[in-house]
Amino acid sequence: MRLALFILSFMLYACIAVAQQTGTSQSQPQDIEEFVEKTPVFPGDLNQYLTAQIRYPDTAARENIQGRVLLRFVVRNTGDVSDVTVVRSVHPLLDEEAVRVVSAMPRWQPAMRAGIPVNAYFTLPVWFRLKT
Repeated sequence: MRLALFILSFMLYACIAVAQQTGTSQSQPQDIEEFVEKTPVFPGDLNQYLTAQIRYPDTAARENIQGRVLLRFVVRNTGDVSDVTVVRSVHPLLDEEAVRVVSAMPRWQPAMRAGIPVNAYFTLPVWFRLKT
């Protein structure tokens, strides 16, 4: 039986929010914009990037673990991706793979406010599906 990864669908949407000052991480951006004129943009085809980079974990495939991992991360004013967190978990193996791939993304076009690049949250669902 041959198993292949299909990213069936994904819905992109920006989730811009005010950063909570929890003090749990020194790398947590303190200046995330709540309202922006232009949301962050991935440089290219995001679906193609995810399909090429994601490697279905062997154990998850054997155990037929599938679903949608929902991630939130910050696209910094430099375009770098940081502070990747799992908002909705499926399984630790799939969560870890989704975080790995998103953490390694190339620079994005940052969000803009008043013509100036700003830090902004972005929420991304990553689908894991098996095909027999």
